[in-house]
This record gives sequence, structure tokens and C-alpha cells, in this order.
Amino acid sequence: MRLAVRVLTAFALMTVAASAQAPRRVALIVANANYAGYAPLPNTAVDAGLVADAFRRAGFSTVAVEADQGIAAFRTALGVFQTRAQGAEVAAIYYAGHGVEVGGRNWLIPTDARLENDEQLAFQAIDANLLIQAASGARTRIVVLDACRENPFAGRMRRTGRLATRDVAPGLAAPIGEGARGTLLMYSAAPGELAADGVAGSGSPFARAFARFIPERGVELRVAAGKIADFVFDETAQAQLPFTSSSLSGAEIYLVAGARSVAPDPELERLRRDNEELRRSGTKTSATVDRASQPPPPAPKTRPGERFAECTGCPEMIVIAGGTFSMGSPTSEAGRGLDEMQRTVSVRTFAAGRTEVTFAQWDACVSGGGCVEPEAGPYTPNDQGSGRGDRPVILVSWQDARRYVHWLNGQVGGKAYRLLSEAEWEYAARAGAGSVYAWGDVASHDDANYGGDNGYGATGGRDRWMNSAPVGSFPPNAFGLHDMHGNVWEWVQDCYGDYGVAPRDGSAKEQDCTARVFRGGSFDFAPIGLRSAARLSSAPANRGLNVGFRVARSL
Repeated sequence: MRLAVRVLTAFALMTVAASAQAPRRVALIVANANYAGYAPLPNTAVDAGLVADAFRRAGFSTVAVEADQGIAAFRTALGVFQTRAQGAEVAAIYYAGHGVEVGGRNWLIPTDARLENDEQLAFQAIDANLLIQAASGARTRIVVLDACRENPFAGRMRRTGRLATRDVAPGLAAPIGEGARGTLLMYSAAPGELAADGVAGSGSPFARAFARFIPERGVELRVAAGKIADFVFDETAQAQLPFTSSSLSGAEIYLVAGARSVAPDPELERLRRDNEELRRSGTKTSATVDRASQPPPPAPKTRPGERFAECTGCPEMIVIAGGTFSMGSPTSEAGRGLDEMQRTVSVRTFAAGRTEVTFAQWDACVSGGGCVEPEAGPYTPNDQGSGRGDRPVILVSWQDARRYVHWLNGQVGGKAYRLLSEAEWEYAARAGAGSVYAWGDVASHDDANYGGDNGYGATGGRDRWMNSAPVGSFPPNAFGLHDMHGNVWEWVQDCYGDYGVAPRDGSAKEQDCTARVFRGGSFDFAPIGLRSAARLSSAPANRGLNVGFRVARSL
């Protein structure tokens, strides 16, 4: 296994138009397998070969493979590629090897590096942003950082000097990538999770999925990214979950144009079965959201801050007064993702669950005949030893969350319970604050349940849990909501995509639905994921060990 280091894939591609002369496309692959004084990486060269073949099948005219690059050779290769990429239609860089994150910066490790402390990184390692810079002369870019291996450097390096603001992490931080508008970032696994190396000589699941789906004819880029995620998730028995981050435009993007000639997608088939089950039960499908098609039924008059629960065992709700806010993060925010562009959004008054949905509430759904999987029956997720009762429910997919909402509406006479939209979620999490977190700009174990600065494992203050905490264990924000930061990630209604084409009225984005968004960080995630603006996404059928949800109610 290899630790998921925030493997970053940055795709920035325009639609490939048919022309008399194919556009110039160039690629550089750096495969660092044999490190001085450390065990070799058995699949790095295999992964690089798979990806090189994929680029060639996708029509790249030049594909250069550079193996085992020391610091000087690595810099030279990037310089040569920068010249080659000038004026190209597409420039692609793929890096396979070791990488670390220190102080919010990502560093790729050359094979001749001998790192004893973090201050040496500036002299013996490559800033990951140099790869984006090397490809920047092309009209569109692909950058893949496959630095997911179990990292010997992170465990041995000492923290010294000004870089020692965070632990030396075995994974990578979210890329900042200034000037990289029009970029799709694909991560081979969520930060802090394990990414499989695969059988030596056969290539990793991520590289094989990348090589399989990226050159697929007639498949839109974001659909291909979703297919990669599905493949890896299934192959690793749900242990590894790739996710994407995007600043792409709303236009459809194809790396290889032409008609599709592939078998039906298994994930789409699962979605169709789920939607058919919802149709038979009389609810709207996942393609028609609760709030979008018909006005919600009349609700009791409620005032901002008022609490209510409409049935025994129903989630306790809090009324959130509507308003206008700046969604996303400023460019100066540490850890900012490229998909967090700031925009002004107006949100209507609504009610949100005071806490995340608990195991007790989920189990009530199962006992009441709801929360049933099509063709599989009632679904009772495993608590993974954290305990049930008032712990937040985990191992529930976006589709599972929708089934719970359907059952809840049946319990209260068809009232408009649903998932929060992404805009509503961030508005509720900020609770009027413009800071990184609702309580300020510095992460605090007194205010949230989360992992250490380098991921899982550190606790302090009120945070004494190594897994999820009982809901409401930490102080509420100014709106009265608990655990908007940390504990478990929370599914929202939205399809993942660029904020540039997302609604500004607080409603959910329902186009290009290959993935759904989840927000808020979790007990095993570093503070970077707890930020109010942080976003992750996954296929709607995927279930995570640290992912749950909370509900909303239209008023």
C-alpha cells in the first residue's frame, strides 16, 4: 500500500476540434523509482509506461519519458519541456515518485536527494508549482503528480527554521497553482487515505484506470474522471477514493473526439436502478431535486434561530435566516484549491439539521422500512468500531442520503426535507464569519474534531477522539449548528463543477452529474479540509469511512 499524498492531477483541456492538421500536443513523464539509500518503487516505471501509451493513443505527437531524475536533471527536463510547450495546443506532465508537503507547499523528491530536515527541500527538491509553470505556455495543460507512495523522507526529516510551521507530511497539500484557470485537478486518493500500489509489475489501480479512460473516444473529460474514480474505488474494495477539483468552463471538453463505442457504464446503470426505485416509490429522481420542480408544501411559521423537530426521532432543525455572502476563498488563503473561486451568492431562509444525521436516526429509517437499497434490501452501515447511537452515520453514499430524505419526508407528511445545497452549506458553516473557519483563521481542537496538521492522529483540547465524536460535542457556531467543521464530511445536493456555471441563488448545481460534492472535513483529515471553502467530490454511489450528511428543510 502507499499513503495517499494528495495525488494531484491537473487537467486543463479545450475541446479538440476536427481540423485538417492535428494540433501539436506534447507530454513529459518523469518516473523516479530508484532513490539513493532507499528501497526502489516497484511500479513507478510501469505506471509511467501505461500513461505514456495513453497519451500516444490520445494523439500526442511528442511523449518524452525521463527516468530516475536527480535534482539537476529534473530541472533541466522541465526547462526543455517549457520551451517545447510554448504555443502547443496541449502540454502534459506526469510525475511518478516521492513527494512531501511542508508548510502548505508541495515538494517532489529527486532520486539523489538526501533530506535530513525541511530547510533542505528548497535546495534538493522541486516545488510542484514548477510543473504547472513548465506547461503554462500551451493553450491547455495536463499535470499529474503521482506522489502517493509510502514516503521514507516524511518520517525521517526534522522540522527546522521558518518552514516548520506544520509537520512534514507524507502527502501533498492542495495545489495553489496561480494563473491556472481552466484546470481540472484529479487526486488518486483522498488525503490521509491509502492508495494501492498494485501487484509489482502490473501498475497501480490509479495508473491503469487513467490509461484506460483518458484516451477513450467520445467521452467528456469530467465523465472520464468519474470513470477513473469508479474503477479505483471498486478495484480497491472501497479503500481508495479518487476525487476531483475543477476550474474548467461550462463547455464540454473532449481529449479524444468522436462517437463512443463502449459498453454501458456500470455506475450509470446503478444510478438508473436507484432512480427507478425512487420513481416506483413516488419520489422525484436524483435528476430532479426536491426544491427545483414544485414549490414546497406550506411550512409552519418559524423565526431565525428557532429549533423544531417534526416527528419523534426526526433531526432537530434550526432556522437559518437568508442573506448574501462571498462564497469560496480569497487567493491569499493558505491551502486554497483552484475550485474555490470567490463569488457572491444569495441564500433564502431555510432550516438546517442542528447536527449531522446520527446512527440512531439512520437505524430508525431502517426500522421504519426506509433506507433500502434496490435489489439488496435494508442497508445498515457498519460503525467501524466508533459506536452507534449519537455518533454521525458513516459509510453512506449520496444515494443513501437521498433515500433517508425520502423516508423522512414520508414520516412528516411530505414536507420539503432534502440535502443542503453547496451554497447553503458554506453559508451555514461560516455563520456570518469571513474567516477561514467559523471561529477564526487558526484551526482549533477546542472547536472541532479533526486529525493533526499532517492528517490523522493528533488530538488536543476538547478533541480527544481518534474517530468520530458524538454529535454536539463541540461548541455550536453563531447559527447554533454543531460540527460544520470536522467530525465527518457531509454530502450536499450539488453536482461537482466550476463555480462559474453554478447558480447564484443558493440552489444546487444539477448539471454534469458525474460526481457529487461533500464538505466540512473529518476526524481523520488535516485542517486544510476543515476550511469553510474546502470542497471534495466523489461518485454518488461511493461510501466513505469518514463521510456522512445532514439534512435541510425548505421554508
